[in-house]
Amino acid sequence: MTRRRWDGLIVVLGLLASLLLTGLPGPAAAQPVLRFGPADRTASLNGHMALLLDPGGRHALGDVIALPLRDRFEPLPVNLSLGYTPVTAWIRIVLENTGPASRPLYLELEPAFLDHVDVFSPAVAVPSGAADFREIRLGDHVAVDDKPVFSINNVVPIDLPPGQARAYYIRLQTSSSLMLRGAVRTSASLNRHTADILLAMGLYVGLAVAVAAINLIFWLWVRSRTHLWYAAYVLSLAASAAAIAGVVPIWLFPGHPAWSDLVVGSSSFLACTTCSYFAIHLLETRQRSPILHWVYHVTAIYGLVGVAATFLGYYQTLAGTLMVGGVIALFSAAGQSYRLARQGFAPAKLFLISFAAQLVGLTVNVARVVGLLPTLEWTDYSYQAASAIHMILMNIGLAQRMKEADNRARLAQAEALALAQQAELRAQAIATERTRDLAAAKQRAEAALAAEQEAQRAQVRFIDVISHQYRTPLSVIATNIEGIGMSLAEADAPNRRRIDRIRRAVGRLVAMIDVSLNRSRLDGQPLAPQLRPLAPAPMLRQAVQRVRDATGDRIIGLEFDDSVDAAVLLADSEMIELALTNLIENALKFSDADRPVDVTAKVERGALRIDVHDQGIGIPQAELGQIFGKFYRAANAASRPGVGIGLQLVAQLVRAHGGQVTVDSAEGRGSTFSIILPLATIPA
Repeated sequence: MTRRRWDGLIVVLGLLASLLLTGLPGPAAAQPVLRFGPADRTASLNGHMALLLDPGGRHALGDVIALPLRDRFEPLPVNLSLGYTPVTAWIRIVLENTGPASRPLYLELEPAFLDHVDVFSPAVAVPSGAADFREIRLGDHVAVDDKPVFSINNVVPIDLPPGQARAYYIRLQTSSSLMLRGAVRTSASLNRHTADILLAMGLYVGLAVAVAAINLIFWLWVRSRTHLWYAAYVLSLAASAAAIAGVVPIWLFPGHPAWSDLVVGSSSFLACTTCSYFAIHLLETRQRSPILHWVYHVTAIYGLVGVAATFLGYYQTLAGTLMVGGVIALFSAAGQSYRLARQGFAPAKLFLISFAAQLVGLTVNVARVVGLLPTLEWTDYSYQAASAIHMILMNIGLAQRMKEADNRARLAQAEALALAQQAELRAQAIATERTRDLAAAKQRAEAALAAEQEAQRAQVRFIDVISHQYRTPLSVIATNIEGIGMSLAEADAPNRRRIDRIRRAVGRLVAMIDVSLNRSRLDGQPLAPQLRPLAPAPMLRQAVQRVRDATGDRIIGLEFDDSVDAAVLLADSEMIELALTNLIENALKFSDADRPVDVTAKVERGALRIDVHDQGIGIPQAELGQIFGKFYRAANAASRPGVGIGLQLVAQLVRAHGGQVTVDSAEGRGSTFSIILPLATIPA
């Protein structure tokens, strides 16, 4: 549809709304007496009512039928419509049977949502006071079973003698819109009218339930909140319409008629909230219209406030603004739908027509409530009729929207598949090229690795030869020292001390050669510990004693409890001892000569923990994470001998046993290195 045609459609809709508000026929002249002839089946009260306002609700029937109030009744040219007002209204109707005989008739008063409708029917031909009237209490605050006639509306049976005019008085009080229309009907006419209302209401509620069910199915299918909010919206409309028509007390809670007011108010305000959120998701206001998005959020919150106000008894205070807000919301939704339609979004055309139809119906309803339009049957149900049109068109539009979304998804899926296929071909080409590069790199790496391994093996063989060459003269020295020691006299204490120092020095040289040999072997090939059951206590004593022998008079403490004596490790004794001696040597190296080194051990949480604590220079906090790296030395260790492989060796040895090494250190306050090894068995 072209832009000019859409502009024409908007103009037509505006003219239609204007005609509904201003093009109605003028009110009929007031007729004080309603005459019901023998051929009549229905006679409308329109133009046959007189009104007396009672702002404080102070007057009783005796007051209004006596002077001076009796003469203050003002004839109404049309049906009563005062809007939302707390005043009490008195209505006088004069009925006359122009037939030859008495007729059983029914006075039907609408709408059904009026709270209190008290009808005073004359009990004698010429009443002289209030005692000559019979009071019948009606309204939606009266239980269905307590009404004289079972009906959705307020119905009073009357008996009109022929040729007599009788005055009926009606007192109206309500928390909703104060209006009144009605008719005098025969039994057949009343039954037909009731059946028509129930049929129309059944179709309306059935349509709303069907639309809600369809949208719930759509929501389960596509998980779009648009459909969920629309289902809630149409159910709110259905509940409000059923309560206004008077069928809720009959269907749901006939024993609690006042609950109908709560249903009317809460469902009307909930319709405001759910419609706002539906419009937010349908029209995508967050992206397309931030101002409208904010407006809808305000109306949604206002609807929730209105629900609470209804239960607190303030529905009448907020109801007028609710209708104004509804008009604004529907007008905004229609305008935004028009914009989307102009942008080429096909379903927006149906959105526009459905919102416009509902807007016209609500405008007519507002005009009726505030008294700009008469209270007639078609104006009473204008909003329901427009809402039914809205539901049908909107549901079709939502289905079309889903179809468009599905088409877009299919197109996007096809484009994504094509791109994926292109990417796959490109990836295969890249993978082929990278495979060739990786194969060449692998060959180069394998050659380099083989050369490095051969160099490491040569290094190990060289170290073995050097070690053997050192061990041979050291063995000779050790043998001769033992012989000299045996030849010395027992009383030759000075020479024996010299022999002991030489023996310890030889032992230190042998230990240093063993450590160097083991380090070289560790660098040259993967660690493969020979795991055997190991009692940690003797190993600890031996390692500490070995370092003591090699370091002379340095103080090395050793302490552990009985749990260590009972523990068993599955470990390579030489490797663990080598790791421990390295830690002790490091502690001595980085501590002053007069500072002790303490070695402690304990069993905790199924593991043996060995702590080596010194009071040396410590390690800077920033370097703790790198201290176990190969050839790494802390910045404050430059003045001490070493090449930075001892701690890496310790870490490799311990990890080969499934354990871990930790360090706790502070620069200038010393360090504590801990070896944690899993136990083969946990001591009792």
